[in-house]
Amino acid sequence: MNKQQINTITTVLSVMEGAKLQNVRREGFTMLLELGDLFEREITVETENEKQEKKTLKIAPYTLHIDCDFRMICNSKVIIGRTDVYAPTSKHLENEDFDWGCFDWDTEEGNRFDELLPKYFSDDFSEYIIGKISVNKFGDLKIKFLNGFEFEAYIDTSGNDECWSFFETGNNGKPHLVVSGKGIEKDIED
Repeated sequence: MNKQQINTITTVLSVMEGAKLQNVRREGFTMLLELGDLFEREITVETENEKQEKKTLKIAPYTLHIDCDFRMICNSKVIIGRTDVYAPTSKHLENEDFDWGCFDWDTEEGNRFDELLPKYFSDDFSEYIIGKISVNKFGDLKIKFLNGFEFEAYIDTSGNDECWSFFETGNNGKPHLVVSGKGIEKDIED
C-alpha cells in the first residue's frame, strides 16, 4: 500500500475520531462496529401478512465491516478475537455429549464470540469513544478508545478479497472504503 492510499484511508476514517461506539455485533463471520451519534431513519418493512409498514429506527452514521483477522484488547490482553467466532461456548464444552462434528458456530449465541461480547459490551457504550485511528503500510487498522480498549484488524490475504470496509449509513451513493490485500478500491481515491 502506498502513502497516498494510507493518507486516503486516514482522511476517510478521520470522521470517526471522537465518535462513540454504539454497537458491536456479527453477521455470520463479519464483525460490525457501529459508530457515531444515533439518528432516526424511517424504513419500510414487510409485515407477516405481506403489508408494508413504516418503522422508525435509531441508527449509527458510520459502520465498519470486519472480514479479516481482528482482536479487541484490554489491559494488554486479547479479550475477543476472530477465532472466537468459530469456537464453542463454555456451556458447549462443559456438556459431556458435546460433539465437534455437530457444532454449528453460526447460530445466535452459539459461539465463544457471542458469549464474550456481552461481558465487555452492553447497551451502554458511553465509555467507548474513539481517541485515535491509525493504518499501517499493509492496511491493518488500529483504533484506540479513550477507555484504554483497542481494536485491531489485520489484512490476512494477498488478493483482492475484502478485509475490512467503512461506510456512512445512508450515504446516498457515495462510495465506501474497501480495503483488501491489494490496497483500496479505486473509486474511493477519485
